[in-house]
Amino acid sequence: MKTMMKIWKNMLCAAAIGVMAMGFTACTDDDDDKAPVDVPAAVETSFVQKYPDATTTEWSVKGGFYVADFHWKANQVEVEAWFTSAGEWFLSDNDYGRNVMFLPGDVNTAFAASAYGSWTIDDIHYYEYSDSTKDFYFIEVDKKGQPETDLYFVRTADGVKLNKVVQG
Repeated sequence: MKTMMKIWKNMLCAAAIGVMAMGFTACTDDDDDKAPVDVPAAVETSFVQKYPDATTTEWSVKGGFYVADFHWKANQVEVEAWFTSAGEWFLSDNDYGRNVMFLPGDVNTAFAASAYGSWTIDDIHYYEYSDSTKDFYFIEVDKKGQPETDLYFVRTADGVKLNKVVQG
C-alpha cells in the first residue's frame, strides 16, 4: 500500500513537472512576435519635428493611434507619444522614473508643500496633451504603514493644484 502511494506521488509529481515544462516552453516574449508597424509619412514627420533627439523608437498601433515608444533627454526619460493617422500629435506620457529634476519648480514646490511631501516617490509621469488644458503631473508615493497613493497635479492660472488623490 505504501509502495502504491509512493508510485502515485511520483507520477503526480512527474506529471506536474511535465505540465510546468510545457507551459514554460509555450511562453514567448510578446515583443518578438510583433509585426513591424508601417508608419505613415505624416506621422513620421510630426514625430521627428516634435522629438528630434528621440532614440530607440519602437512603433505600435493602439486604439487607432500610432504610438512611438522611445527614450528622450539623453535617455533619461521614457516617452510614449500618440499620433493620429494624419500625423497630428495627440498625447505624450513622459515617464520620469523617480527623477524630480524633471518636475518644473512650481510643481515640485506644490508637491513638497502637500501632506505627501515627505513620502517616498515611486514614480513620476507628465501627461502632455495637444490640448494643454488637460496636462497633468502624476506622482506615485509610498509611506510605510500607508496605502500606495497617486497624486495628480495640474497647473492653472492660479498656480499648481493637487487635483486628485487616489489611494490604493
